[in-house]
Amino acid sequence: MKTLDVHGAYGRIYRDAASAEKDWAEGKDFKIYGGLYLSVRDVPKLIADGYTSVSLWFTRDKLTMEQRPISLMQSTRGRATPDDALLPEKRNT
Repeated sequence: MKTLDVHGAYGRIYRDAASAEKDWAEGKDFKIYGGLYLSVRDVPKLIADGYTSVSLWFTRDKLTMEQRPISLMQSTRGRATPDDALLPEKRNT
């Protein structure tokens, strides 16, 4: 099982798991630690590359960071199947 550790993109800081999960489900961008930006729209590619989950990191307070694992098979926008999440008609531009 391969997991990506991600955090809010563009300076977005989450104080609880529910907020991070909501934004992930809505297709907001996240950033791979030390890497590229991604969102739920990238789930089919991640699955094809062998990833099974992402860990959404959030900061409960200044000293405590926590993570929430999210299954990629259950996290596509609008509950679409992973195979059709990147079809052009489903992608927001």
